[in-house]
Amino acid sequence: MNPSSAIIFLGTSDFAVPSLQRLVADGLPVSLVITRPDRPARRGQRLSGSPILCCAESLGLPVWQPENLQDAESVHRIQEMKPSLLVLVAYGMRVPGDVLQAGALGALNLHPSLLPKYRGAAPMQWALIHAEKMTGVTTMYMDEGLDTGDIVYQENAALVPGETYGEVSSRLSVQGAALLSRTVQDVLNGTAPRKVQDNALATKAPLLKPEQERLRWDQEATRVAGWICGLSPRPGAYTLDRERRLKLLRARPLEDVPELVSVALPEQFVPGQVLGIHRPLGILVAAAKGAVLVEEVQPENKPKMNACSYANGYDIRLSHIFA
Repeated sequence: MNPSSAIIFLGTSDFAVPSLQRLVADGLPVSLVITRPDRPARRGQRLSGSPILCCAESLGLPVWQPENLQDAESVHRIQEMKPSLLVLVAYGMRVPGDVLQAGALGALNLHPSLLPKYRGAAPMQWALIHAEKMTGVTTMYMDEGLDTGDIVYQENAALVPGETYGEVSSRLSVQGAALLSRTVQDVLNGTAPRKVQDNALATKAPLLKPEQERLRWDQEATRVAGWICGLSPRPGAYTLDRERRLKLLRARPLEDVPELVSVALPEQFVPGQVLGIHRPLGILVAAAKGAVLVEEVQPENKPKMNACSYANGYDIRLSHIFA
């Protein structure tokens, strides 16, 4: 490794924090951290720094918070630094080609899917929505395409029934951080492999739209549970209970609940119908095909709670219909 190497790290969200911490802990030469400008917090409208800003400050690293990287002044500033490598993790802002090419060895990215599958801004969410059994993390060289760069390394990660997006993100952020550190070290040492992606195998993982947050019960149970877990904890899939919004935060298809293996479904039911309240596990709700055990919910303006507690407090009985 060249002792004069310099790394610029670009990141914003919680997902990026373990990566920055791991690079520093492993002695890699992070010389600057770039993150988004402070934004108004949800309440009170006070300006709040990104998780990466807080992390960088705790590590004693210099931070730059440009509004964007597309103006000539920003590009020039990065080029003047003559970095060996740029490393991007969940930065969330467009990075132009002139910036990506500023690193002598290029720019690396950590992506939480097994590329070319799930290219886009929401790969973990869509993997859960589609009830995948396996996902993973990928390190790649960046180009100006959407997650189209050459792959360096990949690692698999199994998905567990009932695991939420928040839990998967936390787990993959740590696994990805270790893979990213290995990748950076091998790139700096000149030993990193490079594999072109097969575009014919690519699938898309776009940001979810607000209208997709309302849960449709007229799907197979695996897909219903996937939507619930894939949107949890934020923004949260919701259903209507007597015209009140009810967020659903955790669920499993009946077939993935060993404790209910002997439960038989009625011959006739409608999607969204309550088929059973199984204490302390949750509320069994019909899908178009099969049933889903809803385990955790959050009523409007209330804290999250066990689904059985909701059933007790809100008078949920057999044959009740969620819309």
